[in-house]
Amino acid sequence: MIPIKLEWKRCQDGVDIFDTSKHGNPYEGPFARPRSKRFEPVTYDIPNLENPIAVSFANIRNETDALAFINRYGMPADVPEVSLEATAFAARQIRKLLVAANETDKVRRANRALEDVRLTPAFDQDGPGGTARLVLYPASLSELVQMEIAFAHEVGAQLGTCQHCRKHFLTGPLTGRRSSAVYCSDRCRVAAARKRNAQTGVR
Repeated sequence: MIPIKLEWKRCQDGVDIFDTSKHGNPYEGPFARPRSKRFEPVTYDIPNLENPIAVSFANIRNETDALAFINRYGMPADVPEVSLEATAFAARQIRKLLVAANETDKVRRANRALEDVRLTPAFDQDGPGGTARLVLYPASLSELVQMEIAFAHEVGAQLGTCQHCRKHFLTGPLTGRRSSAVYCSDRCRVAAARKRNAQTGVR
């Protein structure tokens, strides 16, 4: 696969919730807005699927999750504020797009994910030994996420749900996990084992 790289920015002082219902507009709901105009540059790429940003996005369930995601990775798009309701809706869509029933469904969902992706090709010198290489740059963090969805379908990775913490994670090729994995991390595997032992009285 041609390397995918995103030159992005994070909110240096984090983000806060701005509730428009408290300012005369009860229909818009809460927004995430940077606390300041200070940003730090950050670069994301897709070397594999061990810790994809798409899965972190898919695990957004509420406002707290959305704020944690934005604080960690930056705003999904280059906008001054983002609706937390829209972010939660996007997370639900990502969860759906990451699950495919068969090869035909993979193609359909991957193409759906790629519908709004804009890629800019360029050369850099970050190839092996400083060699020149072709790189594709998405326009936003959300578009990098869409590329990860398509990449997951291309290699045959599957979306699973951790039996301990209930968070989603990818299994299979390039994920660092077996297709049969039922826990998202060693921490959850150990925690689940301790819980089972406690329930059965084993020490």
